[in-house]
Amino acid sequence: MKADTHTDLHSGETGNGIPCRRQLSIAFAIMAVIPLLTCGYFLSTYVLPYTVTSENIFIVSFVNVVLALCGYFLLADAVRQQIRSLAETAKQWEVTFDTVKEVVWLLDANMRIVRANRATETSLGLKRQALTGRHCCEVLHGIPAPVPDCPTARAARSLKGERSAIRIGDRWYEITADPIIDEGGRYAGAVHMMTDITEERRIQETLNFQKVLLEAQNEASIEGNLIVDEKGKMLWHNRRFIDIWNLPGDALESRSDDEALRVVLDKLVDPDAFLAKVQYLYVNHDQESLDEARLKDGRVFERYSAPVTDKKGVYLGRVWSFRDVTEHRRAESRIEEQLAELRRWHESMLDREDRILELKREVNQLSARVGERSRYSEMGERQA
Repeated sequence: MKADTHTDLHSGETGNGIPCRRQLSIAFAIMAVIPLLTCGYFLSTYVLPYTVTSENIFIVSFVNVVLALCGYFLLADAVRQQIRSLAETAKQWEVTFDTVKEVVWLLDANMRIVRANRATETSLGLKRQALTGRHCCEVLHGIPAPVPDCPTARAARSLKGERSAIRIGDRWYEITADPIIDEGGRYAGAVHMMTDITEERRIQETLNFQKVLLEAQNEASIEGNLIVDEKGKMLWHNRRFIDIWNLPGDALESRSDDEALRVVLDKLVDPDAFLAKVQYLYVNHDQESLDEARLKDGRVFERYSAPVTDKKGVYLGRVWSFRDVTEHRRAESRIEEQLAELRRWHESMLDREDRILELKREVNQLSARVGERSRYSEMGERQA
């Protein structure tokens, strides 16, 4: 807060050099008094010595007294207007100062409190009158010297606004200090403002914890995850994503999904189908997708993609998830082969049983021709 940028109550001028109302009042009063005094001086010096007689001396004296009284009352009225204007300005400043919900202190050059607003009592529970003359660090921290990273001490050195987040007791405050510069460019004090940011701090700490937890979960995932914004720029990826695709550093530093795609496509058996699905999903924001991609080295990746939206459904980007399912697919292939082999054995055994039953029926028929009884039952069992 520099002296040349605010209203100077002593000089009566605003920061842009425009005179205040009280200055104009005094100027008009002086302009009115000067002609009266000039007239009186002219009469007393050049006219009265030659015209005053015993008969008119009373009238001349009366005229001088009237002129003097007129000048006095004009000046007195101008002074009263100036005092009234100063009182109104002070009252308006006082109301504004006490209306601010943040704790505001005016400090002198030695960091001692000159004035405190009403929020000091409502927010900190401190009596304003008892703070006058006390060092701000003593009031807040119980020590007579500035704490590390004190914004007021920094503002005194830099001569510009400074701020810091400082914990006082179980509360967090953002403290800002704006220096007051005198006409000589020297530090004359500071406007010290405190804003309670405890709830914002707790919310930020919760968000930071959730972020760390989410990142830890994603880093521990067996899937390679990638998140891009609505323009296809990579916002975040886990380590697994880099490992399974073996992406070089320049593809990651560019943060471009196109650059990463170029590296990925070179590894695929069918790059055209892979790219076509990517382009389709980037155009159709509401679509999800689940498919597979086969690599030239024999690996198989399962690819899943879904849109990322806010609470209002506005599209913010897309998440991609890749899982190496090579061993799973190989296991499935081995199981399919084993099942096929079992089917062949089963069919072979069924054919063998059918042939045996056919032979038994033929034996029964031959036995009947020679007049013997059937040797096998209808179920193919040998009869006693």
